[in-house]
Amino acid sequence: MSFLTNRAVIDQFRELTDQNKISDASGWSSRLVYKYLLSYRNKLLFEKMRDRQYPLSELNSQTLPCLLLDRVPANECPYQPDSNFYFKRTLLPIPNYIGKIRSVNTGTMSTNYDYVEWDKFKYKLSSRFQTERDKPYWSFKRGKFNDKEGIYIYLYNDQFTESVSLTTVFSDPLEAFQFPSCDQAEKCFNPLEKEFIVDQQLIPLILDLSLQQLMRGKIQVSDILNNNQDDASNTKIPLK
Repeated sequence: MSFLTNRAVIDQFRELTDQNKISDASGWSSRLVYKYLLSYRNKLLFEKMRDRQYPLSELNSQTLPCLLLDRVPANECPYQPDSNFYFKRTLLPIPNYIGKIRSVNTGTMSTNYDYVEWDKFKYKLSSRFQTERDKPYWSFKRGKFNDKEGIYIYLYNDQFTESVSLTTVFSDPLEAFQFPSCDQAEKCFNPLEKEFIVDQQLIPLILDLSLQQLMRGKIQVSDILNNNQDDASNTKIPLK
């Protein structure tokens, strides 16, 4: 199935404004339109997750294929591990996402790690079952390291793994596209030519909701999910 770019979806929005003869539409920049489209995309996906309308299509997800890891000091671990094992943490915080992280794997996807809540690690590591104690796990925690604040992924008991891949529904797909890979290089691209990541069947509703809101006036849409997080676009990449 072919995908729609951000440019194509914004063009569909402008066609809709032409059909409705909306005079103010000429003053709506591509960046503003994208912000509204993205906000309602996130709202609809959040509602589907909240109402347990599973499974959400993989078309809504993205994968960060290579998140570099670094060893975690003992005083930062959620629970003191056995001397033969230790925790690793991603070098960079991951972009904001909606709902839950779908999976964390080795870069080759040959190992799929089980998730453990941060404050439940002690129960796993003190289990009376050897296989459960020795199993590799992942968790996450918000923190600030090297002046970069956000959510970091933690990996336990796989000391030979240098990187992991992660799949989830990101709040702004452009941030995921721009996220550094293993070479940590900045990615340069035209944001308008990147895919608008969503089930295409949702696009007509996203367009209608965005148009209705813009016609009512340019109100603040940064917390459209009412969850105290900025759910609109945070990307510094200009859409022209």
